[in-house]
Amino acid sequence: MHSSEPQSPPRTVNRWTLEPIAILLPFLSVALSAVIYTMVANPGSPYSTAIAIALVLFLMIVIVVPTIAAVRRGR
Repeated sequence: MHSSEPQSPPRTVNRWTLEPIAILLPFLSVALSAVIYTMVANPGSPYSTAIAIALVLFLMIVIVVPTIAAVRRGR
Protein backbone atom coordinates (compact mmCIF):
# COMPACT_ATOMS: atom_id res chain seq x y z
CA MET A 1 0.00 0.00 0.00
CA HIS A 2 1.13 3.52 -0.73
CA SER A 3 -0.52 5.37 2.12
CA SER A 4 2.38 7.81 2.40
CA GLU A 5 1.63 9.42 -1.00
CA PRO A 6 0.15 12.91 -0.71
CA GLN A 7 -3.53 13.06 -1.53
CA SER A 8 -4.68 16.24 -3.21
CA PRO A 9 -8.20 17.46 -2.51
CA PRO A 10 -10.73 16.65 -5.25
CA ARG A 11 -11.61 20.31 -5.75
CA THR A 12 -8.04 21.08 -6.82
CA VAL A 13 -7.95 18.09 -9.17
CA ASN A 14 -11.24 19.05 -10.78
CA ARG A 15 -10.18 22.66 -11.18
CA TRP A 16 -6.92 21.89 -12.95
CA THR A 17 -8.16 18.97 -15.08
CA LEU A 18 -11.63 20.04 -16.15
CA GLU A 19 -11.12 23.77 -16.68
CA PRO A 20 -8.58 23.50 -19.56
CA ILE A 21 -10.76 20.84 -21.17
CA ALA A 22 -13.80 23.11 -20.89
CA ILE A 23 -11.84 25.93 -22.53
CA LEU A 24 -10.29 23.84 -25.33
CA LEU A 25 -13.33 21.74 -26.27
CA PRO A 26 -15.23 24.51 -28.10
CA PHE A 27 -12.14 25.51 -30.09
CA LEU A 28 -11.58 21.89 -31.12
CA SER A 29 -15.22 21.43 -32.10
CA VAL A 30 -15.16 24.61 -34.19
CA ALA A 31 -11.98 23.59 -36.00
CA LEU A 32 -13.22 20.04 -36.56
CA SER A 33 -16.55 21.18 -37.96
CA ALA A 34 -14.83 23.58 -40.36
CA VAL A 35 -12.42 20.89 -41.56
CA ILE A 36 -15.25 18.38 -42.05
CA TYR A 37 -17.33 20.94 -43.93
CA THR A 38 -14.45 21.95 -46.18
CA MET A 39 -13.36 18.40 -46.98
CA VAL A 40 -16.70 16.61 -47.25
CA ALA A 41 -19.46 19.04 -48.18
CA ASN A 42 -17.65 21.20 -50.75
CA PRO A 43 -14.33 19.67 -51.81
CA GLY A 44 -13.92 21.32 -55.22
CA SER A 45 -15.49 24.70 -54.70
CA PRO A 46 -13.26 27.79 -54.64
CA TYR A 47 -15.66 29.27 -52.07
CA SER A 48 -15.25 26.39 -49.63
CA THR A 49 -12.37 28.07 -47.80
CA ALA A 50 -14.30 31.32 -47.40
CA ILE A 51 -17.37 29.42 -46.25
CA ALA A 52 -15.26 27.47 -43.75
CA ILE A 53 -13.77 30.70 -42.37
CA ALA A 54 -17.26 32.18 -42.04
CA LEU A 55 -18.41 28.98 -40.31
CA VAL A 56 -15.49 29.20 -37.88
CA LEU A 57 -16.29 32.83 -37.04
CA PHE A 58 -19.98 32.08 -36.59
CA LEU A 59 -19.34 29.08 -34.35
CA MET A 60 -16.74 31.05 -32.38
CA ILE A 61 -19.38 33.64 -31.56
CA VAL A 62 -22.09 31.07 -30.82
CA ILE A 63 -20.06 28.45 -28.90
CA VAL A 64 -16.69 29.71 -27.72
CA VAL A 65 -17.59 33.14 -26.35
CA PRO A 66 -20.43 31.90 -24.07
CA THR A 67 -18.26 29.01 -22.88
CA ILE A 68 -15.35 31.27 -21.93
CA ALA A 69 -17.78 33.68 -20.26
CA ALA A 70 -19.30 30.81 -18.25
CA VAL A 71 -15.87 29.54 -17.20
CA ARG A 72 -14.78 33.00 -16.11
CA ARG A 73 -18.04 33.56 -14.25
CA GLY A 74 -17.47 30.31 -12.39
CA ARG A 75 -14.08 31.45 -11.06
